[in-house]
Amino acid sequence: TDTFALIKCLDGPIIKAELNEVVIKLERKIPLMLAFLKSMGGALKEPPLWGDTALDMMYPFEDLEKYVNQWIPLSEIELQEKVILSQSGFVVHRNPQYHFIFKTSDFGPAYQPGHSHCDALAFTLHVEGEPVFVDSGLANYRNTSVRRYARCTTAHNTVFINGLEQAECWHAFRMARRISTSPPDIKQGEKAFSVTGCYSHNWGPSSKRYQHSRTITFFDGYWLIVDEITGGEKLEAHSRFHLHPDYKVNIRHEFLELSNGKQNLFFVYKGARIRFSLKHGHYYYNYDKDWQNIVIELSSSVAQKIKMSYVISLPEKWKDAQKLVADLNL
Repeated sequence: TDTFALIKCLDGPIIKAELNEVVIKLERKIPLMLAFLKSMGGALKEPPLWGDTALDMMYPFEDLEKYVNQWIPLSEIELQEKVILSQSGFVVHRNPQYHFIFKTSDFGPAYQPGHSHCDALAFTLHVEGEPVFVDSGLANYRNTSVRRYARCTTAHNTVFINGLEQAECWHAFRMARRISTSPPDIKQGEKAFSVTGCYSHNWGPSSKRYQHSRTITFFDGYWLIVDEITGGEKLEAHSRFHLHPDYKVNIRHEFLELSNGKQNLFFVYKGARIRFSLKHGHYYYNYDKDWQNIVIELSSSVAQKIKMSYVISLPEKWKDAQKLVADLNL
């Protein structure tokens, strides 16, 4: 938008004629960029921190919208309940109560992944405009241990498998070998739709290479997540769920209650020989600012194939979620 405004302020017919094509492109692209930002939760009070994002490095969405509207007349950006952002690989499930984002792609752009993190098949969830399951943020832009942590697989709501990172991240902005993803499989049912993302880890020791698929079924107010991992003779998987620092975990009979004092959610996990633990994580909400949070970690070590399932539910949908767990024999 700054570029567009600058061009509009330039004098001289020759300059304006030469830049006219740029103006036309910007008039078309800038509203699309705003719509993408809003789809990704940019208008929420505390937007999700995908990739290299920090709250103190962001302009409020309303201010951006007003600034753009000075130069390009905008119509109201209305979002659908289901938003498929095919070019970036994000899938959004939202309504006025919640905002769920699932990433099915790898790290892009491929030629410049310096701001990318190991977050394939990760997700974030906001309820009533506030974050529940969070991305860890960027930490800082220096070659430090916290920067390396913020970009690693275990800093995201996905699965760390066989001790291998999804990509070789080094220095502050470097990324070498990385996983290979497949296009998502999206299916629409009568009461829900499902999205399956998958990738192959085809580098590193041959005995540790694996394939990981994650299917999320989006119901109204509750979500079923199924991870399936296949590989060699032995697999070691750690599925992590990073909570916003305001949230605490209460261990109930057969489920976890997540609460920030205002909002409660319920969490159920199922699978063969799953080990449950609570760990401390880091939420880099602002540049160089660390806020410790709770991380739910579910681990499994078996041969050839691991399957782990989880259900996240709003309290008013808990009975429906329980019925789903019983019907699927999770």
